[in-house]
Amino acid sequence: MDTLNYVALSHQMALQRQMAVISNNIANMNTAGYKREEALFQSYLENMKSAPARSARSVAFVIDQGMTRDLTQGEFTLTDDPLNAAINGDGFFTVRTPEGQIAYTRNGKFRLDGEGFLVTAEGAQVLNTEGEPIQFAVDDSDIAIAQDGTISTKNGVVGRIAITEFENPYLLTKIGGTYLTGEGGRILPANQVHLKSGVIEASNVQAIKEVAEMTELMRAYQATARIIDRYNDIRQQGIERLARVQ
Repeated sequence: MDTLNYVALSHQMALQRQMAVISNNIANMNTAGYKREEALFQSYLENMKSAPARSARSVAFVIDQGMTRDLTQGEFTLTDDPLNAAINGDGFFTVRTPEGQIAYTRNGKFRLDGEGFLVTAEGAQVLNTEGEPIQFAVDDSDIAIAQDGTISTKNGVVGRIAITEFENPYLLTKIGGTYLTGEGGRILPANQVHLKSGVIEASNVQAIKEVAEMTELMRAYQATARIIDRYNDIRQQGIERLARVQ
């Protein structure tokens, strides 16, 4: 395969990667706490020594550099469920996944499991500031979550939800759903926590923006495909003419 096809193929692979990320954004536009993602690419300059002309030896390819995350706060949606909570500001809820891994999420759509533990929709246990799961007694009722994350019932205080803040949250790694993992976080003191109860933070995905970007990607992919087809047609015609001359 020659240089033009290599370059065009790298471009198409980048577009396919972007399309997959946008499709995932759209699929999660109704997922509480979900943060929009965007693929990152970089131009890679390769010296093609076999090129017939010196000016054509420097060729730019597109390479996948990973993904970034838009951490803009989503809008708050009222649920009137006392177990639901949203973080107004920076930070993440600290949870332990069913696999035992410590993770962080902005999805505060909590519930109680069969053993009285406060868990996420996927079953991860919500942790308190001591790193322990929050569990309610059988006779606990009138559950309330205060602005500083303190959870109380008619029987008294159960604990305080751990809100973890990171100096650079963009370095966190996604491990599935709205769960992130990483090192270097600190649990915020009560006076720096600002929770709203009875609400959840909606996804920050804007459907119109995503669909518009997807449309542009499809046009770019089709344009690249036409260039490849046209180039291959010209190349084939050249080969056929040379064959007739010989």
